[in-house]
Amino acid sequence: MHDLRKKAMIQSKKTVSRKARANPDSEGSRPPSGSSSKNHSPNQSPAGSRANSQPASRYASEDEGSDIDAWATNSGDGDDWDEDDNDDPRWMDQVRDRITELQTRKQNSAQVLLTLRSYVHILRHHFARSEIAPHVETITTALLRYINNGSSEQSTLATNALAVTILTTSSDAAFDAVVSKLKDTVEEADDEGVKVAALYALSLAVIVGGGMAKETEEMAEFLIEIIQSNGSSVDAQDSTAVVNAAMQTWAFVASYINPEELSVLADQAIQAFIEQLDSTNGNVQGNAGANIAFLFEAERDYESETGETFDIQHYNHQIMTRLTDIAKHCSRTVSKKDRRDLRSCINSVITSLELGKGPGYSTAFRGTNPHTGGTKQTEERVSGYQKQFRMQEKVIIINSWSLNARFELLKKVLGGGIAQHYQQNQAVGGMMEGATERYHLPQNRERAAIFMEDFMDRFCFGL
Repeated sequence: MHDLRKKAMIQSKKTVSRKARANPDSEGSRPPSGSSSKNHSPNQSPAGSRANSQPASRYASEDEGSDIDAWATNSGDGDDWDEDDNDDPRWMDQVRDRITELQTRKQNSAQVLLTLRSYVHILRHHFARSEIAPHVETITTALLRYINNGSSEQSTLATNALAVTILTTSSDAAFDAVVSKLKDTVEEADDEGVKVAALYALSLAVIVGGGMAKETEEMAEFLIEIIQSNGSSVDAQDSTAVVNAAMQTWAFVASYINPEELSVLADQAIQAFIEQLDSTNGNVQGNAGANIAFLFEAERDYESETGETFDIQHYNHQIMTRLTDIAKHCSRTVSKKDRRDLRSCINSVITSLELGKGPGYSTAFRGTNPHTGGTKQTEERVSGYQKQFRMQEKVIIINSWSLNARFELLKKVLGGGIAQHYQQNQAVGGMMEGATERYHLPQNRERAAIFMEDFMDRFCFGL
């Protein structure tokens, strides 16, 4: 029995997270000491060869740039954001290595991809402003070179890297250095994945990279043109990926536009979104609905402050009729999960328009558990905002469409590293300003181990 208890305690302390297993730079996934594997982490190379070391061969799917939808970690609402990488002090050496590698032109194609993946992964999961700020000009130059001259995969990864670099440094110089080049990439790139990545990076360059009010409004108009033309204005005719990215970035950019100026843009925008409700793609329909809810929310706020409106209420009946039809008749050609997600999104928009609430607001009832003191006949109201994300002991509640637009874009750029940046990156904290925070009792591995020890003392040994 003593051996059983000892084995259980050892196993409880050896648990390795999924992210730690997926990240080759982490201790849990590194080959054992003395291994002859060719895929050793760069941390295992001698100090003298650090600058020439290469990152491990593969990162978690959130860091891969070949798939359009692999931009972010697609964690469900309410998930805990993994912070297992944050205690490893070697990341500072790793990011310096990647900066050196980005500047060399002697790497082959495979080495470039490994460097870019590693750089993006490190910057997502660590706030590395102090490490990259002194080199931001040379980093930007190197990344733009790969965006312009690299393969589709290299260009996508380099654009992802540029986006997280802009968000990390929040440098005003980013606007002049990259905006025109990123806009050219959106318009001229052959690969739609590169266009999508460039749209996200471009929106960040405008908002946190030094763009002024005029540039923000021009960016919103540029995105509306893409949406109205179904992508043809940027040579991406009927590309649902590009149209989706344009709608997501429009909401993000529009959340920073002065309400009075937004009222001027509102009519053209809402007509574009209503038209996209007729799309055969569920993601396009969901994003269109979310942007419509965003506009009505902005109008409510504007009216409460000034007594004036955006003059979009006359679209309400048309919108509600179409949303109700979508919720009832989701296409059978898509998967059951996609139908469920679309229906949930559309119902959230309907509730928002009816009650004047933010995303994910619930008015549902559920039966109480008779085993915990309730009865089968008793019901309790489960109302309030259900969209939230947790990090350690804190829960961040997404209670407005404006906040939702910013959060969704941060997920695209930072993936599972959003918690680290939320706590340390002032730019990210500013984007999430106004979010409701509350605390919850964490159920981490340490508490589980303590519980197991107490359980075995009491019940296995009669103590």
